[in-house]
Amino acid sequence: MESLSAILIIEQGNPHRINTEITLNLSEIILGRPWQTNHPDIAFTNPQISRRHAMIKFDNDHFSIIDLASKHGTKVNNIMLEPHQPFTLYHGDSINLAKGAALLSFRSLYYSENDTTVDLVRLNTFGPITSHTELDINLERREVILNGQPLPLSGKELDLLMELYINRNKAVSYNNIRGTVWPERPAFMHDNIPDVGSDEINALVYRLRKRLGNCGALIVTIPRYGYRLDL
Repeated sequence: MESLSAILIIEQGNPHRINTEITLNLSEIILGRPWQTNHPDIAFTNPQISRRHAMIKFDNDHFSIIDLASKHGTKVNNIMLEPHQPFTLYHGDSINLAKGAALLSFRSLYYSENDTTVDLVRLNTFGPITSHTELDINLERREVILNGQPLPLSGKELDLLMELYINRNKAVSYNNIRGTVWPERPAFMHDNIPDVGSDEINALVYRLRKRLGNCGALIVTIPRYGYRLDL
């Protein structure tokens, strides 16, 4: 059972407290809503979540998530899953159940301990990985390396950092951050911008800067506009 070294962090989802950590110590974990004799391994009370909503499975040395034909769907990193089709999970992935009824992030401690020798070259149109002193960012793997070690980030923290990195050395507006980091939120009236206050964005930036330590200073505040990642 040592290989089952991973946790889920529940960022949102009743009845769990924010940032509740759940160790994945079974080969199959059912996420869903309890009802009569149905008792999922990780249970949520929101009625938009199906009774058997999704399954996290460990097989062939990796974790995957499978949507169990839920009514309102499952997303990973804003990608809608096809029902009954396994989707491989990587360290730092963000899981969204039923359009934000529950938000979770996946942390693979197994990966951190056993897959530290990796090719950190991005293979798509964004070019090679950026390296700045102790900070390495890999978009392809959604991976952040700080001081030579994988940096555990919540799904929202990782979404924000990736958005800043894609637009590195350019100012990123509050509205762009709203749309990228909180796509599950209802939109403001008369436009398509999620209803997220600037205080919530600023709090997320504050947490991300703390996670990045000395490299947090790379995130620069643009007054009355947004933020910029200087690399």
